[in-house]
Amino acid sequence: MAEADATASGEEAYREACAECHRSPERLVRGMRGDESERRERLEAFLIDHHAPDEGMRQSVIAYLLSL
Repeated sequence: MAEADATASGEEAYREACAECHRSPERLVRGMRGDESERRERLEAFLIDHHAPDEGMRQSVIAYLLSL
């Protein structure tokens, strides 16, 4: 259930913090290669310096993006 909560809060965080510039989350993750852990690492490295300094928010957004 915690994963579902993270995904739901990540979707909300994405809408609030990311969607203005990145309207399609599916488009963002479509081209990402690698297994889930590799994709998670890439997203973490990118988001830490890209408008998601809060770890809780970042992890929620990552959970949401990986669920797509």
